Amino acid sequence: MKSGGTAIFGLADDTFTEEYRIYNDTYHGQVIKMIFDVRTGRTVPFCFDVACEHIPSDYKDEDDKSSCVAYDFGVFPIYLNKQCLYYIQSDGLYSANLQGENRKLITQFQKPYSISSCIYTDEAAYIAYTIPYDILSSGEGKNKQWFSGQAKEKPEAGVLRVPYSGEAEEVIYASDEYYDMQIAELWYHNGNVSFQVIGLERPSKFTLCAPESEEWKSMVEEERKHTIVEALNYSVVNKSVSSLYRKQTYCTIYFFSDVYGILTDNMTLELYRYNGEFVAETEISLYNIYRSDHGIYACEWGTRDYVLLSQDNGKELKREFKIKDFVITAIVGKSIYGVSSVTEEYVPAYISEDDFWNGNTEGMIEYSFTKE
Repeated sequence: MKSGGTAIFGLADDTFTEEYRIYNDTYHGQVIKMIFDVRTGRTVPFCFDVACEHIPSDYKDEDDKSSCVAYDFGVFPIYLNKQCLYYIQSDGLYSANLQGENRKLITQFQKPYSISSCIYTDEAAYIAYTIPYDILSSGEGKNKQWFSGQAKEKPEAGVLRVPYSGEAEEVIYASDEYYDMQIAELWYHNGNVSFQVIGLERPSKFTLCAPESEEWKSMVEEERKHTIVEALNYSVVNKSVSSLYRKQTYCTIYFFSDVYGILTDNMTLELYRYNGEFVAETEISLYNIYRSDHGIYACEWGTRDYVLLSQDNGKELKREFKIKDFVITAIVGKSIYGVSSVTEEYVPAYISEDDFWNGNTEGMIEYSFTKE
């Protein structure tokens, strides 16, 4: 298993690198970590025991409680560096060897955070969290227990830095200024962690109704008028948080390796350096914009063509119009991950960057683990 190198993390559970993707699937009714290997084109449980049947302990005989390690990593992304593997559970940060064995708790969290997403850097894990309830506790040390009290009118939302050294977690950002606050995205670039904060200036008035109905559309529009969106940046070196962008009504912000983008009402992107310098506005309107460690990958609004845009001036560098049955999820190096509907709906798929821009659908690999 090759480790290290560039990795980007999905909003929920994926780890993407140029060599592999690690993601959650369901097997025997339980969440299991799967790994797709670009070299072999196969996906298997994240388990290195050739004799393992990948059966959770609940399904085994009473005298056999051993479990396949692929069930033991929780739902959040895992990270492989050159020495070991890191993963996050609700109670803290854990480590293991690169095969997922010799697991141990590195840092036990000091509070019962409700975790929404996480990313990893070379020096620490960064975790987006909320605390939606008043917190009560009893006991001390390892015997300490937490209990949820009354729901908060305004939940605390924040970002944790959890170093791999075993030190306690550090809250690098926390706020309960707005209603329904949440950290919408975390992104690492060039020694900085950028994140997006969303909240409401008044309690939500959204009620259940038929999706896409006129009532639903009207409520969405009204909620967006009262939504505050802010992009912030944490410097790992300076250990400080600064504001990148703030808007009093709803907007969409995208982070890239060298710039960040603000989606306009015309569906173009206004691009800014992380120092606040305005770069350019894209000449074309965009339908979808994807996570990438290089360049700006997007789908053009009218044609649904895929385009690659420059981070220096927002201009089009490449265009692909042949591949229509593939939806991009993330791009790392020369690897493009997504889902394909060539043979059936929503099958995980991979294609190399070269095959993608050449429109070579024969180079696409659809992958899934054969369930018994």
